[in-house]
Amino acid sequence: MGTCRCSWIIGTMGLLEMSVVMVCTSVTLAAKLPTPSNIYMKSSNMKHCLYWDPILNAEGTVKYSVQVQGEYERHYKSQHWTNVDSCQSITAHWCNVTEEIASTVQYELRVRAELGSQNSDWAKLETPFNRNTSVLTPPAIKFHSTGPLLTLETEYFGPQFIFFVFYWKKGHKDKVVSKKMYRGATIFHLEKAEGGHEYCAQVIAYAVPIKRNSSRSDVVCAAAKAGSELSTLTVGFISLFGVIVGLVILLALLRNVALIMRYSCFPHGKIPKTLMEPFSSQKMTRPHFLEDCEKITSSEPSNKIPYTIIRQDCSTKIQIL
Repeated sequence: MGTCRCSWIIGTMGLLEMSVVMVCTSVTLAAKLPTPSNIYMKSSNMKHCLYWDPILNAEGTVKYSVQVQGEYERHYKSQHWTNVDSCQSITAHWCNVTEEIASTVQYELRVRAELGSQNSDWAKLETPFNRNTSVLTPPAIKFHSTGPLLTLETEYFGPQFIFFVFYWKKGHKDKVVSKKMYRGATIFHLEKAEGGHEYCAQVIAYAVPIKRNSSRSDVVCAAAKAGSELSTLTVGFISLFGVIVGLVILLALLRNVALIMRYSCFPHGKIPKTLMEPFSSQKMTRPHFLEDCEKITSSEPSNKIPYTIIRQDCSTKIQIL
């Protein structure tokens, strides 16, 4: 009887322990955040964004973190994942990964949910992403007319794009002029637009990194106002006047700089009078070096030939009387 009671007690305790373990396990499973779902990439005109469905939780706001892995990390760095700095603990359910997708190779991406100290499992993009699959759309364009000048403005796609412009005089589409814009530029000036005529244009966007182009944009047209020759002449005169004024100011500045350099390297000093031309022996001779001159009359008893010695300016002159 005692043995049966002990067995019953032990069995009851075992059931209680199992129940506690099951309750703890169920609580843990209930507390774990669900994994983000419906993950996909959207890439348009070389701008790449990762999207996922938001997770609703009554306990608070769920945040998300995104990581990326390139081909190099996958093969040579032991499957290392890199955090997307701009997408750590964010509340949005999308992430711009354009800067991280820097090469035309396969990229893996994954995202997880976070709530306080709880983290969900990582949810990975089903298919690796390659930027070569980016959808290229034609840019939006519009004309600006300033008198006889026509300016075409294109939508900005970023520094990775070059635009090709095709324009023609309306009614003469067989004479299309094609021009290549500088990389990253969005403004194009139509050359030799005739006043009083209407011009039309189309643009193609070319993505340099993936060497692909979009289709042609919609055709836009605008009229150039009359008076192009007068306006062009006026603009030319104004430009010439500006260049002349700039040259005068530049020459004045150069002259001032030259004077400053000359004074610094060759300072002006007063020259002594004795070193100035024409040289004068009188000025260079000091008064106490001048010899006194006097007239001497002498006669000798033998032949009685009188003579006179005249000294003047340190020279001797003999006169025979």
